[in-house]
Amino acid sequence: MLIAIYIAISGLIQSYAKKSDQQQDQLSQIFNEVVNLEFITSSYLNFFNERSLTQWKLQYENIQSLIDEEPTFSTELSSYLEEIQDSFDRVNLVGDKINESNVMDEELSRLLRHATIDLEIDTQVMLAKLNEINVDAKLLEERIQTIANVVSLGTAILISVINIVLMQINMRKILRPIQQLLAGVKEIQAENYDYQIPMNEIKTRPNNKNELRILAKAFNEMASQLRLTMNGLSQELLLNQQISQNLRESEQNLRRAEQIGNIGSWIRDLKSEIPLWSEQLHLILGTDKDLFVPTPENVQPLIHPKDRLAFAEAIGSEQYKAEPADFELSIIRPDGEERRIHLIKEVDIDENGEPFAAAWKDREIT
Repeated sequence: MLIAIYIAISGLIQSYAKKSDQQQDQLSQIFNEVVNLEFITSSYLNFFNERSLTQWKLQYENIQSLIDEEPTFSTELSSYLEEIQDSFDRVNLVGDKINESNVMDEELSRLLRHATIDLEIDTQVMLAKLNEINVDAKLLEERIQTIANVVSLGTAILISVINIVLMQINMRKILRPIQQLLAGVKEIQAENYDYQIPMNEIKTRPNNKNELRILAKAFNEMASQLRLTMNGLSQELLLNQQISQNLRESEQNLRRAEQIGNIGSWIRDLKSEIPLWSEQLHLILGTDKDLFVPTPENVQPLIHPKDRLAFAEAIGSEQYKAEPADFELSIIRPDGEERRIHLIKEVDIDENGEPFAAAWKDREIT
């Protein structure tokens, strides 16, 4: 019977350890396959041939298959992998144009450079997320191991006390309490952390020193602590999943709001000078979000000649002025249509009081 208790506790520990090890092995395999995808991407960028493209697609499908085998993180990791697919499609589109023209002109070179940077950023973001998940998994494994150590210690104490009790009292009087203790261990192994040994069925001796009653009470306290710990881990996991879902919903709501109000937006990092345009802004200006690179040189032809000087001054002074801006100007879309838009600028300030980013909202008036 004592051996059965030890086996039950050991089975619980091994179950958690095996589950955690399998998860970490799966994440490591996904990480390695994403790194291999980077090498295949480099090969494709060198040759732009059908063989490299086929290898890339096969590697992408292999990664997606591995992600589908890990249901805990499949939704989140799939979204990052889709970002890589979208960036690669833009690189492939430029590659097709290079193959068709058989010439690498300045514009194609710029498009390829920006598309390649986006692809590299998306790949590194996914690798960073895999590292983050792996670290969380290791922390969870350490917590589980701590719980396992407590359970193992409790089991050792349980076995020792039962041995002493068996030598001091009649076997028939302790058979029922021992069965209850064994049943409790099996319930914990089945992840039923709400189980409690019924104390009213363990009768107290006249001198109130019933060792099995003390042991059952200690077991119930250990089960309660284990329940609280596992509930906390589950809540942390649910919270992280909810945060990710809220971020995705916020992005969708922003796109809907911009479509309804016909408002575009863009953010400019004043240190890196990298602008990020929303989809609605591309629609207002009539540019292709996959091919148009929003550099000052490319944006200038979209501004009406009479407003170019004012626009250039507003953009050029961003890194020196923290004041907001509010003005109107005319644009000329690539199809020749003229429109009037209202621009509002807001500036983000760092802890030193220095501007580090400018956020623009562009609303179409006519």
